[in-house]
Amino acid sequence: MREMSCRLEFLSDDEVRYRDWTRREAVGRIDRTGLLWRTTEWLCAYLAEGGDCTRTEIELLGRHLYELAFDRTPRDGRDSVRRGFEASFDAFGPLREDRANRMRIDLVFHQSAERVCRLPWEFLFKPDDTGGGLFLAGWSRLVLTRHVPEHVPAAGVPGDRLAILAAYCHPEDHATISSGKVVLDALGDLATAGTVVVESADNPTYEELRERYARVRPQVLHVIAHGEEDGVIVRRPQAEIDRDESLRRAAVRAGDEDPGPVRRSRTVSADDLIAMFGDDPPELVFLQACKGDAGARQGMFSTAQRLVRGRVAAVVAMQYAIVDQDAQQFADHFYRRIREGRSIGDAVTAGRRALGQRTGGRVHWDDRAFGTPVLYLQRDSDGPLLRRPDGERVHAAALSRPETRRAVPGGSVECPSCQAVTTGFYCTACGAPVQCRECANPVPAAANFCGQCGHPVHRPGERAERRPAVTTSRPPVRPGKDAPL
Repeated sequence: MREMSCRLEFLSDDEVRYRDWTRREAVGRIDRTGLLWRTTEWLCAYLAEGGDCTRTEIELLGRHLYELAFDRTPRDGRDSVRRGFEASFDAFGPLREDRANRMRIDLVFHQSAERVCRLPWEFLFKPDDTGGGLFLAGWSRLVLTRHVPEHVPAAGVPGDRLAILAAYCHPEDHATISSGKVVLDALGDLATAGTVVVESADNPTYEELRERYARVRPQVLHVIAHGEEDGVIVRRPQAEIDRDESLRRAAVRAGDEDPGPVRRSRTVSADDLIAMFGDDPPELVFLQACKGDAGARQGMFSTAQRLVRGRVAAVVAMQYAIVDQDAQQFADHFYRRIREGRSIGDAVTAGRRALGQRTGGRVHWDDRAFGTPVLYLQRDSDGPLLRRPDGERVHAAALSRPETRRAVPGGSVECPSCQAVTTGFYCTACGAPVQCRECANPVPAAANFCGQCGHPVHRPGERAERRPAVTTSRPPVRPGKDAPL
């Protein structure tokens, strides 16, 4: 397996620096005074409001983000950031025939890049010469991560045993996260004798969670909870609730104004979690917030940044509220890859693709869900948490159904899901089938773009048509006013 790495550093809200595995370097600027920046912020607000976004709006945002990040102007006597990255992207082309090879893009955010860090870079869309393009975070051969440069932990060695502590926090005074119990049970199903150990904590207080963490010392802490400005919400100890109820009743009997209902929850900040970890932080913290959280985006997102700056090697969080079914689907694909011995980045990519390629009447990449998961890493910390068994292949399909693999005749392609050979519709860029004859993976036959890489497709023997550049066929709804919630 070869991994070709590109690093885009946001030195501040206005400056970027690009470097890659070929030692190509470039510098660029982000113009925050023009229409491009203002339109990007507007699109971000619309997406965050939860409007009925389609692929058109999401792709439009992705194109704007790409224009912002990859400056076209050559500076300091070097090629532009745009030209440097696209040259590296093209150089990776011949290497992608080997399924084990990966290209990775590390987005590095310095502390002075506070505003650009808040943008949803997971929707980056790279255009091509045909008027089409692809979502970078949705391409199976590419891993897109966020890094912070403050800490450089020693690279961990994957072991033969993985301990997961899963906490489902649902205090009485907050809406129930209906997927919480389902995800908790699904995590329990991951447990395998001697390999994966899962310990569950149902509705713990902070003190109970701290005690459980000290006893288990897990490599992974998975928290299902509501989010606030700087943390997650957990249940208060019953003794504290009883004390405050008693004080309230005493105040009412004395004729004082009723202070109102006693709060039955408290916020556990990122600093509280870091204190809980002590000198033995987990290798991964998974923060899961679900639909119904008014502060989910700001809370979980800022908490993730604070944790990764506080010596946690990797943090997965949701930058938007996510519906229960999607949360469950992402967690299922993520932990399946972790158990297979994949890297954290590969596991996040698999989960994103599962959300972006789902069926059920939606066009692929037609929902913000695929860009909702965010992966924050410290430098050089993206590796497997569990040692891969000897002889196990890297490619997911080879793991799931190795017995169906066979030679592919000329002019045919092999389905990445079931390995069946198909001569159906295929992608002109990556050769992936548009619809498998046996399992109909990955997109419907009527689609005109590839669910594998986003490029246009055509039937064998037909001339490939140019895909028109994206335009908005209807004016997007104004965020905060007309947007349906």
